[in-house]
Amino acid sequence: MFPHGHVNFFSLDVEGSEPYVVQNIDFQQVFIEIMIIEHSNSFCKRDGLCESRNRFRKMMDDEGYIRFAKLVIKSDLFIHPKSKYLDILLENSSSHKAMYNCFMANKYNGTNAIPQKATRGAC
Repeated sequence: MFPHGHVNFFSLDVEGSEPYVVQNIDFQQVFIEIMIIEHSNSFCKRDGLCESRNRFRKMMDDEGYIRFAKLVIKSDLFIHPKSKYLDILLENSSSHKAMYNCFMANKYNGTNAIPQKATRGAC
């Protein structure tokens, strides 16, 4: 289905069913460099607890993706650590590089998320 088992960019917005799609991706068969997954919708409010959001975030963490928080409105940006686009992002943005370096130094909360507080220079 995917040429050479490679996808540069994947956007997922299925109104709360994101975990069902993510759990059916065979990450051993397809390499997805960047994913944007909606995390706020009518079923999953931005500031509230949401089982759907927690489930797909854990799945993406388990697959090794790095989550850049609050870069895309109502969505999470996930970049695979082997993605060529991660290097491009880090080379072209000193603030994203600082966030990433802070994340790598601390591995916040045992997840692969780069939290918002890292953007404020707190490392």
